[in-house]
Amino acid sequence: MIKEILKQISSLDEDAFYEFHKTNPDCFQESKRDWLYPKLCSFFYKRKCSDEIKDLLRQLGIELHSEAEKIPMWELVSIDRSQAIDDSYVENFILMLQSFESDEFHFKKLKSPYKTIQYKMSIKSLSVNHVMTLMDKFGIYGHPYILAEIANAYILSGDLKSGLNLLYRAIVPILQYPNLYWNSEYGVMGGANTFRHLFLMCKALKDIDYQDVRFFLKLYFLFTTRLTRIAKDDVVQITAYANRADIAFNVFSQYIFPLGFDSKLLYVSDLYYAYSCNEFAPKFSSITGNRYLTRSLTYYQHGSLWPNDTGGYIDGDDRSYMEIVESKQVQALVIAYDFFISYKQGAFQLDRKDLNALFKKISHEILYNYNSFKDNVLDF
Repeated sequence: MIKEILKQISSLDEDAFYEFHKTNPDCFQESKRDWLYPKLCSFFYKRKCSDEIKDLLRQLGIELHSEAEKIPMWELVSIDRSQAIDDSYVENFILMLQSFESDEFHFKKLKSPYKTIQYKMSIKSLSVNHVMTLMDKFGIYGHPYILAEIANAYILSGDLKSGLNLLYRAIVPILQYPNLYWNSEYGVMGGANTFRHLFLMCKALKDIDYQDVRFFLKLYFLFTTRLTRIAKDDVVQITAYANRADIAFNVFSQYIFPLGFDSKLLYVSDLYYAYSCNEFAPKFSSITGNRYLTRSLTYYQHGSLWPNDTGGYIDGDDRSYMEIVESKQVQALVIAYDFFISYKQGAFQLDRKDLNALFKKISHEILYNYNSFKDNVLDF
């Protein structure tokens, strides 16, 4: 039906549709198809198209929405392309970021838990001037991915205050649902990065507020789980599973999971999926030295990060390794969906006063307990 609607639009204005196809060929690629609807609508509405084409565009939106709804838990695990945004400018940001790599750098290192396939395996850091150039050109968009990436550069350079300011800008539009970025792969990546950094900062506070830690870790888990399901880029999907494994292994995970849920088995499961979730995953595991499958099996067999003489889950659980792996994936999805329902109902919204108070508390820690706080934030 979707192809038929596109054919009808093309037949009503062949020249315009040809021009759209010529200037936006990426929209017809599987990996970039989320941009088709927003770009197509923008293109034709700017041309003051006929009422017939407007009707077809509305019909196309309805069909795209219906397509998303067919999938169980669709709001969590799929992109509603009728609500997608054109954030193709993020790729221009990535290209500029890469173009700065060969120059002289002042920051020690720039790394992100989420990297598109265009990134090198190890990304060098940016000079202060380069960061300012990126902010001048792309900061105006207010996109969580861009803000979180630049915040990450500041944080790893030791400029925690500048990084925190950008995280504030990144978090404001994504605390409520619906929001502009939920149906954007880059938006979800940016959200996951933002919540990850704020989780690390909250748990690094001298006086830990476990409610804050729980708040951001739940959102980090939710966005990371969504990313495992919507990512079209192989490396993004692999790293999402690896990062969720880190969440499951983190001592603070006990504050977000239901009673009786063994998060270490999710660690085992997610490492297996980081190794096997797509065709590139085994090679990526090998060339990066992450050894996802080995680590998964080691914990399953020994109940430890290292081989030892004691038995692990292999002796204490009647289920096979793969039965455990698959059951934990299902459980993780159910937990994430419960978090999503809470997110949808507004349970994760913070009013501006509470949000400001939290960021003020982190700023105070940066000002008066900088060295210890920085070491704890960067210890991940």
